[in-house]
Amino acid sequence: NVKWNAQQQQAIDARNGTILVSAAAGSGKTAVLVERVIQMLTDKSANIKADQLLIVTFTNLAAEEMRIRINKRITQLLDQCAVNPNLDEEYLRNQQLLLERAHISTIDSFCKDIVKTAYTRFDISPDYRIGDNSELKALQCNAVEEVAQEYYLREDFKNIASLFTTSTNDNELKRSVINFYSFLSALPFPEKWTEQTLSELKNSEKDVIHSKWINNIVSDSINQIDYISGLMHNNTELFIKMDSLDDVSKDNNFSQQFNSERQFVIDILSKCKTFEEIQNALFDGKHCSTFFERLSTPRGLSDECKEIKESYKSNREEIKKVIVKLKSFYNITPQQLEEQLKRIIADTAVMLEFMGDFTTKYNQLKKEKNILDFADIERYTLLTLANEDKDGEFAVDDGSNSIRYNITEQAKTLSKSFKQVIVDEYQDVNHLQDLIFKIIS
Repeated sequence: NVKWNAQQQQAIDARNGTILVSAAAGSGKTAVLVERVIQMLTDKSANIKADQLLIVTFTNLAAEEMRIRINKRITQLLDQCAVNPNLDEEYLRNQQLLLERAHISTIDSFCKDIVKTAYTRFDISPDYRIGDNSELKALQCNAVEEVAQEYYLREDFKNIASLFTTSTNDNELKRSVINFYSFLSALPFPEKWTEQTLSELKNSEKDVIHSKWINNIVSDSINQIDYISGLMHNNTELFIKMDSLDDVSKDNNFSQQFNSERQFVIDILSKCKTFEEIQNALFDGKHCSTFFERLSTPRGLSDECKEIKESYKSNREEIKKVIVKLKSFYNITPQQLEEQLKRIIADTAVMLEFMGDFTTKYNQLKKEKNILDFADIERYTLLTLANEDKDGEFAVDDGSNSIRYNITEQAKTLSKSFKQVIVDEYQDVNHLQDLIFKIIS
């Protein structure tokens, strides 16, 4: 007898496609999800059996709670069968029995079940265990130390060493390598990603100014310029208010300063779309420099006007901060950019090689202890379901369509066993996990 609001009802009823439900904490998301499942299980025309559902949560407690709540709702419906002719008692009891076999679990539990079928293929011992966080962290640090000892002897590693180590420790190197490993472990095909990243960097040498990396800086800069343009429009309105109160436009210094700053932000900077245009505008001494002068203040302002002027001043200071930040990015010549990119390419190539050796050593240390981490389980799951193939039928959804794959026969069989895939807390899913769900569904 719950009365759902329009948005909740829409989330319960939506069918025939991929559905994303966004809801704040405490808004009844779990109740809506349970009701959505119940509607599917009681709709005989949909012919969805309880064991044809894959419901993934992020904790075992959440998975158990989900199963209990679904079972409770079916029990409530069974109690109503005597007075509600639209309910089929036998059908509901069968769904309740099948619910015991339903795949309601964490992603790790789901992946473990799949990996069980591939022990031989991946040379995994059936009696492996998942290492605890402290144990895995210790192995990672040991792996970094062993690999680093060899790299410290290399000339091409000296610049990286100077960035990430001190005379007393290499803690920053360990932290950075472990973080980078976590990032790579969340990618569907990390080897292909590293190969393409290095290739894109090398291709950027041909035209640095118009490369992907510089375009990213320009895109971010345009967003920041849009932000300060909004502040400048706001200051324009404040200037008009002050003028209506105290005729501030009659103060030549204040008026000229405002007009110059407005012209710079609105008429010059906001129209820039390329690296060169933004760079030229930022280092135009005529207009940009006025933000670095002391704010001219008209005399004899009323109290109301003084309050408005404080808001005006605050906006102006914020605009100035953004301009200073932008100038720090663009205070460089094309020649300097090319030199920096060459150093970045060289260091990136060495760092990616280091990561490859680190991963090999870390895997070796885990194998000696017969342990895996959850990232291994997810990786083996994906490799059971998909094969990376440059001519593959499908593409990883990264916007480039450059990493392609084919799905395996086992994936096709598994996909046929599920009619609905439901992922709770989807915002916490990484790229690798997302691809697993995409393949299954």
